[in-house]
Amino acid sequence: MKITLKDGSFKEYSEAKRLYTMLSYFKPIEEKKVVVKSEHPLKDTFSDFGSSATAIVRGLATMFKRENWEQMGGIVAIGFETTNTLTNYGLYYFIYIWGMISVNLAIANLIPFPGLDGWQLLVLIVEAIAHKTIPEKVKNIVSFVGIALLFVFMGVILFKDVFKYIFVALL
Repeated sequence: MKITLKDGSFKEYSEAKRLYTMLSYFKPIEEKKVVVKSEHPLKDTFSDFGSSATAIVRGLATMFKRENWEQMGGIVAIGFETTNTLTNYGLYYFIYIWGMISVNLAIANLIPFPGLDGWQLLVLIVEAIAHKTIPEKVKNIVSFVGIALLFVFMGVILFKDVFKYIFVALL
């Protein structure tokens, strides 16, 4: 992909460098503001989508490893990091990050965990294969427990983000 810098010069950035830049807390590269022009925007869009989806699936697979805990963030981290991206890199990268977040949420929602859409798909598949319906009471209890676990997880991440971005920043 060619990137046009503010002075009019062109730079060639590989997919790996762009993805690394997106995922490395958005440290500035050479220039703060860039204008992106692509020779094949539709092809680049699908290529970026594929790369992003692959990175998201890999990220979900390693989400609960101890060394990745520091990189995990919730709504507070998203707000701080996307604002930082908009300030330092401009609208293109800001929209790119929000596109990645949107794809991430879509893929994460398909995980077969109670309370998510993936759970409902799993229940439908099991019922179709077994030719029996799972009692509503069982589905409701399992979904309630799953949603409760998700809320606890969200609370832990929120607490971690508030401590990291607000309290530590004030010190």
